[in-house]
Amino acid sequence: YWQAHEDATSAIRFLDDDSLITGGADGRICIWHKPWASNQREVHIPAELTDWRSLSFSPESLLYVGLDTEIHVVDPSNGRIMEAFANLTSGHKLWNAPGNRMISYEAPLPSNVDSPSSLVTMYDEKGVLQWERDQGIRIPHAAVSPVSGLVALPSRPKQISLVEIVRPEDGHLLHRIVPPQRVNLLAFASTGQWLAACLATSELIVWDTANDFGRVRFTMSMPDEARQLAAHPDGRRVATSHVDGYIRIWDAMDGRLESEMASGDHLIGRMQFSPDGEYLICTSINTSTIFSLDAKRRIGVIKGPLLFAFSANGRQMAICRAEPDGSSPRVVIWNIAVK
Repeated sequence: YWQAHEDATSAIRFLDDDSLITGGADGRICIWHKPWASNQREVHIPAELTDWRSLSFSPESLLYVGLDTEIHVVDPSNGRIMEAFANLTSGHKLWNAPGNRMISYEAPLPSNVDSPSSLVTMYDEKGVLQWERDQGIRIPHAAVSPVSGLVALPSRPKQISLVEIVRPEDGHLLHRIVPPQRVNLLAFASTGQWLAACLATSELIVWDTANDFGRVRFTMSMPDEARQLAAHPDGRRVATSHVDGYIRIWDAMDGRLESEMASGDHLIGRMQFSPDGEYLICTSINTSTIFSLDAKRRIGVIKGPLLFAFSANGRQMAICRAEPDGSSPRVVIWNIAVK
C-alpha cells in the first residue's frame, strides 16, 4: 500500500496494461506502474477545474471532471481538456452508453416545479445535445444495455408506473413496459438479452429484451426489500442486496434462488462483480465486503466506505478508503484469493 494523494482519492481505475490511475482532491492525476509505489507518473488537473464536484473515469479511461454546471473531459496522460459540456443543470448524474462515447445525465427540475420530475439528457462526445426527455418522475436509477446502448428509464405519466426503452442516438421511444408495481432498481444483462427490475413490492422481475421484447420471463417474491441490483458478467445471473443484510444470487433464466450470503450490513450502496464474475464487492457507509461466488461466502471485510477498481483479469483489486486516524488515504492493492 502507499499514499496516493495528499487529500482524498476521488477516482480510481486500472488501465489495459495493468497500471493504475488515480484522481485526487489535491488536483493531481497519478498513473502508477509496478512496482506500485516507486514508479509513478504525475499529471495536474487544469487549475480552472480544481473546484470540482465529482471525478470519474470513462470506460476509455478518460477523466470526467464535474463542476456545478459543466463537465470537462480530460486526457489523463497530459492533463489537457479535450471536451467540455457547458450550461448543464446542477445535480447531474452520469451514465456511460456504448458507441461514440455518448453520455446521459440526470438533471432535476427546479424546486419550484409542483410535480417532482426529471429531465434525462443525452450528449454526444462533442458536447452536442442529442435529445432530452421529461420522464415525469425523478430518476434514481436507469440502465444502459452494454451491447445495444438502449436506455431503460422509469416513467410515471398520470401516476402510472412504466419503464420506457429509448434509443441512445435520438431518444426515440422503442418500447413501453408496464410493470405490476413501481420500479426501484433496473439492470440490463451483460449480453443485452434481458432487463431485471426490483419492484416496490419486494419482487424481482425479469423481462426479455431480445426475441420477444417485454415478455415477462418470471416474477419472484424476495424475502425483503432490495437496496441494490447487479447483473453478473455471464449474462445468466443477477445479484440483489437487501435490508435484512443478505446478498442473494438469482438465476435470471427462471428466477431460482442460487445462493444467499450474509453481509451483516443493511445499508449497501453499491455492488459490483469482478470482470471474471468470481467475486462480488459490496460497499456501504459502514463496511465493504468481498464475496466469493464459488465458495458462497464472504472472504474479506474492510471497515468504512471505499473506492475500488478491479484489474481486467479480476485477480487484483485496488482500494482506497479513509483512514480511521484521519491521515491521508492510502491505496492498497489486494490479490484476491479464497482463504
